[in-house]
Amino acid sequence: MKTRARAIVIGGGVGGCSILYWLTKLGWADVVLVERAELTSGSTFHSAGLVGQLRGSLALTRMMMSSVELYRTLGEEVGLETGWREVGSLRLASAPERMEELARQSGWAKTFGLPLELISPQEAQERFPLMVPHEIAAGSHLSSEEGVRAYKPPCRPNGAGYSSPMAMDGWSCREPSQKRWCRPVQAWARY
Repeated sequence: MKTRARAIVIGGGVGGCSILYWLTKLGWADVVLVERAELTSGSTFHSAGLVGQLRGSLALTRMMMSSVELYRTLGEEVGLETGWREVGSLRLASAPERMEELARQSGWAKTFGLPLELISPQEAQERFPLMVPHEIAAGSHLSSEEGVRAYKPPCRPNGAGYSSPMAMDGWSCREPSQKRWCRPVQAWARY
């Protein structure tokens, strides 16, 4: 394990792995990620497969679309299986207000060229046979959204390292003006 690094990323979820990836893409080779347990075993594990592109703002939608473009090629780039699978997403409406929301989302999706189609309850059940369609008024399906099985983002490109599991107790910096760390941890953070 490294004892010195230019930057330390604390937290090995999708956020921490992404930060490590982009630091190395910027040429930072002396970086390390530390995780309290296994990579992607915290909040990322609980939301694996939820990489929806259509968001409530222009900036978030563009960011998610860029992420999807990266995920499509990431495994080949770093030589690891990522578990990336594009399976689509299903949104359902059982109230008039939710139906209006789906119609707005359909227009928003067209703005970005995302293939969202409004579908009937029967079409929704064809895509997800376990649902009970009698309480559903309408639905939408976005075929290019993603699902992931055992998603573990590769985070060792360009010489970066990670340590897992690892406690950060007693971490210090000899030159406080040079301290660079990022803490993208979520549910497991202790302050």
